[in-house]
Amino acid sequence: MSLRTAPSWAGVGIVLASVALFLALRLILPGPVPVDGNALLHAAPPADKGYVVEPVAREPGYAELIIRQKADPEKEATLLIEDGVHDPKWRERFAGKKTEIADFPADPAAPENGEAAVLVRNRFVATLSSDELSAEERTRWLADCDLERLARLGGPPVLYLVTVLVAGVALLLVFILNLRIQPFVALLLVSILVGIAAGMPVLELSESIIKGMGGGLGFLATVIGLGAIFGQLIQASGGAHTLAHSLLRIFGEKRAPWAMMLVGFLISIPVFLDVGLVILAPILYALTRDSKKSLLVFGLPLLAGMAVTHSFIPPTPGPILVAQNLGADLGAVIVAGTIIGLPTAMVAAWVSCRLAARFHVEVPEHMETRLRERPETQPRSRPTLGLVLAIMTVPVLLILMGTILKVLVDLDRLDNHGFVQAIRFLGEPVVALLVATLLSLYLLGTRHGFQREELSELSTRALGPAGIIILVTGAGSVFKQILVDSGVGVAIAETLGSTSIPTMVLAYLFAVIVRVSQGSATVAMIMASTLMVPLLASDLGMGQKALHVIAIAAGATTASHVNDSGFWMVSRYFGMSEKLTLRTWTVVTIVISVTGFALAMAASLIVPGRV
Repeated sequence: MSLRTAPSWAGVGIVLASVALFLALRLILPGPVPVDGNALLHAAPPADKGYVVEPVAREPGYAELIIRQKADPEKEATLLIEDGVHDPKWRERFAGKKTEIADFPADPAAPENGEAAVLVRNRFVATLSSDELSAEERTRWLADCDLERLARLGGPPVLYLVTVLVAGVALLLVFILNLRIQPFVALLLVSILVGIAAGMPVLELSESIIKGMGGGLGFLATVIGLGAIFGQLIQASGGAHTLAHSLLRIFGEKRAPWAMMLVGFLISIPVFLDVGLVILAPILYALTRDSKKSLLVFGLPLLAGMAVTHSFIPPTPGPILVAQNLGADLGAVIVAGTIIGLPTAMVAAWVSCRLAARFHVEVPEHMETRLRERPETQPRSRPTLGLVLAIMTVPVLLILMGTILKVLVDLDRLDNHGFVQAIRFLGEPVVALLVATLLSLYLLGTRHGFQREELSELSTRALGPAGIIILVTGAGSVFKQILVDSGVGVAIAETLGSTSIPTMVLAYLFAVIVRVSQGSATVAMIMASTLMVPLLASDLGMGQKALHVIAIAAGATTASHVNDSGFWMVSRYFGMSEKLTLRTWTVVTIVISVTGFALAMAASLIVPGRV
């Protein structure tokens, strides 16, 4: 066997061995036992939702309760909870049904019998019956029950499920880091193996994959695609150059590092970090030559500003993905990301200036040669600073306006009339980005000399890299869905919920561990937010959810090193050795991570914790 083919055969062997290991875990899966009746009683609706609960009967695998509403004690209902661990035939009544109550399959025929019934984790049936309630009231009362807690009961032992998850995460890292399997494929394969080992029926795995992929990408694919076209037009029109030159002129040479930090902070809202570095590199090199200073004086603050908004502020894919997973409002995330991100970027820029004073870096000759050889793609005329800033702030302002109006309507301080509905519609992230993209096509494209064919080609080119991000994000959503459907996620929630570790600390640590292990900030955000879904309280306030998004974003930014593609881009464009890149860029990312998390934790002490 040649040395060239040996690694590939070794990779095949590792994959096959991994599949065998997870199949073996499935064979030793502990058998289920009926859940204690007292535990089933906890599925009753909580008192803080206005209900009074009276237990009637309880035995292994069965519980019966009487439920009344405090506001109207004359209305009552009977809640029956059955564990079908040894008699699963009754599940057939839910087979092929599409009706849902509180995200669980419901029996559409139940209302005819004066009931509302759901199937929880393909095992428990919760039936609420009453002759005094309407069908809508029965459905609402059943939805108010603690069905999520019911879903945590009766699965394999927690230790076993945690073992399966740890093995799955470790295998994912091996696939991505050692075998160099594309993250999209690796996430799908590990998701299937985790579901099998956790005891999911194998015929349901494909349904979970489709549900996870469809649910995850229905919103994200549209936003990422529009954002990519928007950023491409900012770049191709010369808007990034206009922004950089204008801010440098306003700030002056002495404050140029702070100007570059602000340039990075603004430009990375619509433009990916690596793309921003490529298009702004000539400006960095020109500043370095003219000032005779170190390239790091201008480059590190620029990177600091870009890294912060790339992870903290939508519409970049990372924070949008985390917000969707945690159910956070994008407007609240934008506000939290801006309030926390700007001082974080300033601290990182200050540290960058201190590092630049210690290490002198000249413009790398090989990069200047490469830029000179690159064909010019300049627009006919560059847009003004005012136009660039106006177009960049359009989606952010629309989303913020939509969020503010939603809050006012929910608080009954504003009527939801036609004009308010129109503004809220424009504030939907997809619509806001579509408006900004259409404006940029005309104002940055047609008005600046681009032909229709050129704009079409630019838009198509932008969707190439966006497609990779979309697929990886979708695979991450599949992994999340498998953790939910297999019960692994709720098992972890049950274990960690009994500890005193704040959920925001856990969110940050999850992201840090994955980021340092495999390098990709996007994958770190996917996995950290996935693990956090079952840990967050259902009544967690909008502000607190937004701060949890920032905590995950901060953790996913930390310690860019040799397993991160961004590390090598910085090393190449700055002409630094690996050791020097670790002593500069890696330190800056650690400062961003720690500062952002510290500010998020401080803000969590002020922001209301519950709805």
